[in-house]
Amino acid sequence: MLAWHKERGFDQGPTSARVLDLLSDGCEAGQAVMRADVEAKGMTAGCNPMHRFTPLGAALVLPDEALADAARADAAITHVHALAGEAAAAAATLLRSILRGVAWEDAVRRAAAGRHSEIVNPMAQWRDPPSNRGGFAPVVLHAAMHFAGIAVSFDAALSAALSFAGTANYAAVTAGTLAGARFGAKAIHSARIAPIHDQAELNRLAQALIAMAHTESRDCDRAGPLQEL
Repeated sequence: MLAWHKERGFDQGPTSARVLDLLSDGCEAGQAVMRADVEAKGMTAGCNPMHRFTPLGAALVLPDEALADAARADAAITHVHALAGEAAAAAATLLRSILRGVAWEDAVRRAAAGRHSEIVNPMAQWRDPPSNRGGFAPVVLHAAMHFAGIAVSFDAALSAALSFAGTANYAAVTAGTLAGARFGAKAIHSARIAPIHDQAELNRLAQALIAMAHTESRDCDRAGPLQEL
């Protein structure tokens, strides 16, 4: 990770980027995270940890009851603020429920259960169009859920999220993941994958996702199309 950050890292978000900079300078991990939080005056409730939730949500080897804690622990690697972890936990739980075949509204209720009120409230309002384009984790979660929840297709969800976010990708990352889970891999047009030029890296990712999808004995037709990448 540090090698990638130094050589070609991009779009890590200000908090994660600062932590990685400090680690690169030899700072101890815990101190780097705390120092980044102090420098940001405690404003580390960003959405970057929520952009990292996909592997946890998709890794069925991780028990459902341990998923939220794992997402919070992952968030704490870079972000001190509890809301960053709570948003990641909600998104991971929502993804896991969708992958298990739970209907969208039931999945939303499951994901919101036990969350902080600053997470629950925006989740409950997922039908309402977002207006805030910032990177604050609760508002990004709300925007992503809105686009993924009202869409009739994967492309509609991602296009709407990209149009809303402009050059920033705050909502689109999570909206695309949730919409992909909702509509399945077959619904993702090849044009959405074409910009990934490193075919070997894409194939490794596909195989990793297939392995996670088949961790439990179940018929997961969403994983099949990945083999064609």
